Amino acid sequence: MSRLARDGVVAALAFLLLAAAERAVVQHLQVGGVKPDPLLVVSVWYGSARGVPAGIALGFGTGMARDILAGRYVGLSALTRGLMGAGAGLLHRSVYGNRILILPALTFAASTLTDGVFLMVLGALSVRVFRTLILPAALYNAMLAFCLYSLYRILGRRWRVFTPAEPPWDAR
Repeated sequence: MSRLARDGVVAALAFLLLAAAERAVVQHLQVGGVKPDPLLVVSVWYGSARGVPAGIALGFGTGMARDILAGRYVGLSALTRGLMGAGAGLLHRSVYGNRILILPALTFAASTLTDGVFLMVLGALSVRVFRTLILPAALYNAMLAFCLYSLYRILGRRWRVFTPAEPPWDAR
């Protein structure tokens, strides 16, 4: 199977699993009006590990699905998340490694920029919105990224499926 086909299959499976989880579970994890965004976390993780094409594909796909499910502004989330995936992919050689704080920091930045650009295009960006909505959501997503990456490292050691020092895929 070619790398592009494998990326597509992995992206589709990850999206389906996370979309189902987001609909079923994330609604109950709301704190102070802020919900985590596992699709964004996985898009950042996947883009930072696999590169620009994979990051764009997963970011654009999750954004388009979110737009279609919301029924308005179709293409706006796809655009912002596709750009976020490209950014994570551009940084994949320089930032991906065994440092546990890299992914949460990258997720925080990606979440802040994605939500900021989305609201700026809609004309709804203000200091108040940034302080009360964007920053708390970015912190929540960074904490989720930290928890997921920690679980990834623990499972990697426990079952020796892959070593935490290297990703389970070819990070070229």
